[in-house]
Amino acid sequence: MADTEESPVDPESKTRFSLDNWIKSDSAMRAADLLAGAIAIALVFWWLQFSTRAICCGDFDGYYHIN
Repeated sequence: MADTEESPVDPESKTRFSLDNWIKSDSAMRAADLLAGAIAIALVFWWLQFSTRAICCGDFDGYYHIN
C-alpha cells in the first residue's frame, strides 16, 4: 500500500498565497472601486456640509425653504 500521508503545509504560506490571489482578483478590484467611490462621496458631502454656515444664500432661512 502507498503511504497516503499528506505533506505538512505551512499555514502562513497558505494564507499568503490565498491573500496574493485575492488581491489580484476581480472582487478585490471591485472592493477597491467601492472604497474609492465611498471616499469620494463622503468628501463631497463633507465639502457641501461645511462650505457655508447656512444651507442657502448665507442666512438660516434656507432651513425654512427645505420644507
